[in-house]
Amino acid sequence: MGKEEFERNLKRNNFTLAERSFFARNPRVVAKALLGAKLLRTLKDGTIIGGVIVETEAYLAKGDLAAHSQRGRTAATRALFQQAGTIYIHSMRAYFGMDIVTEEPEKPSSVLIRALEPLEGIEEMKQLRNTEDLYSLTNGPGKLCQALCIDKDFYGVDLLDPLVPLKILPISSLSKLSMASSKRIGVNKSAHRNLRFFLKHNPFTSYFNSRKYR
Repeated sequence: MGKEEFERNLKRNNFTLAERSFFARNPRVVAKALLGAKLLRTLKDGTIIGGVIVETEAYLAKGDLAAHSQRGRTAATRALFQQAGTIYIHSMRAYFGMDIVTEEPEKPSSVLIRALEPLEGIEEMKQLRNTEDLYSLTNGPGKLCQALCIDKDFYGVDLLDPLVPLKILPISSLSKLSMASSKRIGVNKSAHRNLRFFLKHNPFTSYFNSRKYR
């Protein structure tokens, strides 16, 4: 899909570009609102890749021991203290993870994008991930960043800057019956909190094959 077709699809379908107010809310609200939204990345040659967000996790500014902001403002966490819509990139073993900052400046909460259902540029994403398995292409935060060529260069970038080749297109409405929540994955601190949100029965979520998380 090229840029012109992308813009035509925006007008034709039930999507609009996210605005600042969309992210300037409680991370729980944003995490749920992002389900069903499209995350799209424009490559240097104009190719658009990405898909539908099917899984997120909220991280709270206060009382959440698993949130990176609990370390305080450091060179690594400074982006979390910026305005809503700022991209926070962090290392996840050999991969990167991407959070989007929520609420107001100096209130460091965020939402981790955990999984996508691939829709656009699938062949390009397979090459970037070096896999032919569609269901393991973007079913985890590190995998989706690799598939969308999202790296540390996006750290601290304003997602709402029109020049940034990464866009989120929220859908206007999504049935609450299609959503579910659980405890976050791979989190030991504040592990009792139900802050993981996902689309029920979607085979592209990170733990779809685990009965525990269906």
